[in-house]
Parts: sequence; C-alpha cells; structure tokens
Amino acid sequence: MTIKIEHLELHIPWPNNSPPVWWTWTEIVVTSVLVQIGLWTHRNSRGRIILLGAAWLILTTLWDKTSLTEMGLRFKNSKGSLWMSEPVLIIISLIWLTGVFTGNANDTPGSEFFPANKNSYIFSAFLQQLLMQSYVFVRLQKVCPRKAERVVALIFCASHLPNPALMFITLAAGWMSAYIFNRQRNLYALGLAHGLIGAAIATFWPRWVIRAGIGFINIILGSS
Repeated sequence: MTIKIEHLELHIPWPNNSPPVWWTWTEIVVTSVLVQIGLWTHRNSRGRIILLGAAWLILTTLWDKTSLTEMGLRFKNSKGSLWMSEPVLIIISLIWLTGVFTGNANDTPGSEFFPANKNSYIFSAFLQQLLMQSYVFVRLQKVCPRKAERVVALIFCASHLPNPALMFITLAAGWMSAYIFNRQRNLYALGLAHGLIGAAIATFWPRWVIRAGIGFINIILGSS
C-alpha cells in the first residue's frame, strides 16, 4: 500500500506483501539496539527491557508472517543434525582440558557439570540462537543475502561487548552458527549445541569469560 501526501510517498508494509527493505533494516536495527540496552541495564531493571523486546519480536514476526520452517523450528531434519554431536563433544573436551591446565576445572566434572545456574544457560542459549538466526539472520538474507552470515556474526559479537575474549569466541561461533543454520535449518540442534558448549565454558573457565555488558564491568571492578 502507498499513501501519497503532497509530494511525499509513504510505503507501508502490509502482511499481504513482502516487507520493503527499509522496514526489514528497521527490524534488525531496533532489535540490535534493544539487545544493547539490555546488555547495559542492571539485572534488577532488565525485566521491562525483556518484555519490550519479546513484544517487539513476536509482533514483527507475526506481521511479517515468517514461517516456522523458515525460522528453523522443525524436527523433520533432526536426524541430519546428529553429525553435530561429535564436534560438540570435542569442543567440550577441549574446554575441560584447558580448564584443567589453568586450574579452573573441577576435579570431578561429571558431578559438577550443569548445576542449576548452568541448566538455565541451555534455555538462554536457545533464545540467543532464536534471536540471532530465526529473527536477525532470516531478515539479513532478504536485504544482503551474500553477507548475511558475516553480518549476523558481527551483531552477535557486538552483543557481548566489552569482553574481548567472549567477543572473539562469539564472532567465530556466530559465523559458524549462521553457516550451519543457512544450510540445515534446525534451531533445536543448534540451540542445544550452543547451550552445552556455553555451559561447559561457564563450568570450567573463569566466570568473567562468560560475562558481557555491565556484568563484565562489575566483575572487572570487583563489585559482583
């Protein structure tokens, strides 16, 4: 639909048509800004930002009529995702070994792995992949398909400012996740892999490695 006001033309994205490029970029930018606001908001005040972000994501997804298949929310190709189990186990083993050599790993990792706070990270990791792949990456494919994997990796990296170690990890992991998602759309497998690796880092490496935003600053300053 096009509304003409004198010499001004305003194109409004209606659900029956494909959203225009400016609207898709708006969705990506607003989402990235909300992530940054949440990143630098104190935990006690973060609830409103989360609710606002959730409402934005749900409403815009319904408005754009993004299909569940496009978002990777399907089980049909689950068997094809089993290949991920081997590299995930290798990465977790390497994380544990580095923790052992640096003195950060538990003596009995089997009994200490995934305490309550680590289990919550599994769910958090799934939400991160839902946000980055099912929402941001899907839209980037419409406006810059050739660069979508690299751009979403940069956005994912920026969402872990200002922790240099975590930014390096998430830049590589963000690109790899987008690469896999682009070729095999199964968000469940990708979210689980992210969660297991992230929980291993949180268990066997120093806690500052897994922190970002104001949480990282608080640890550096010794206030949390």
